Amino acid sequence: MRSLKVRWIGGLLAALTSMVHAGTEPMVTEAAQKAIMEYKSRGDITAISSVIPRLKELPPQNAQGGALLKVSAELLNALYETADPNFQSNKKPAMNSEVPGGRYRAGTAPESIKEPEIRAAYEKVRTEDFKYAEHYHRQHDIGSAIDGLATVLRTKFEKMSADKIAEALVKRGMKPSYDGDFRKRLLAKSG
Repeated sequence: MRSLKVRWIGGLLAALTSMVHAGTEPMVTEAAQKAIMEYKSRGDITAISSVIPRLKELPPQNAQGGALLKVSAELLNALYETADPNFQSNKKPAMNSEVPGGRYRAGTAPESIKEPEIRAAYEKVRTEDFKYAEHYHRQHDIGSAIDGLATVLRTKFEKMSADKIAEALVKRGMKPSYDGDFRKRLLAKSG
C-alpha cells in the first residue's frame, strides 16, 4: 500500500513538473526572441543578459526537440554576429588620455591647453580613447553573455561532454563557425 502511494505521489509530481515546464517554455522562448530582436535593432546587450538566467527554467529536452538548445543557438548566433574575433580582453582602455607632446599630464582638461595644435591633437586622442573604451566594454559584455550561456548549458547538460553540447547546438541552428570558440568556453566551465 505504501509503495503504491509513493508511486502515485511520484507520478503526480512528474505531471505537475511537466505542466510547469509546458507553461514556462513558451514564455521563456518568447522572451528570448524578443531579447534577440531588441539586441539586433538597438544593440541592447542587457536584453539578452536578462533572459539568459531564465533559460534555467527550460527542461533540457522536450517533445519539440529541445527548446533550450534551439533558443541557446539563436542567442549565440546573435551574440557572435557582433563579437569582434580580434578582441583582446587584456588590452584595457586608458583611464586618462595622454596629451601629445609631453608638456601636459595625462587627463588634463582640454581647455587648459594653450597651444591650439596640441589641444586639437589631444581632443582627437580623447575621442579615439573614448571609442575604444566603448568597444572594449561592449565586447566584454558580449563575452560575459556567451560565458553565461555556457554556464547554463554545462549545468543543464552536466552529463554531456562539451563536444556533444556544441554538436547539439549546431544541429539546432548555431552557425558552425562559432563552434570552436564556444567549445572552449564550455570546456572552461567544466569541472
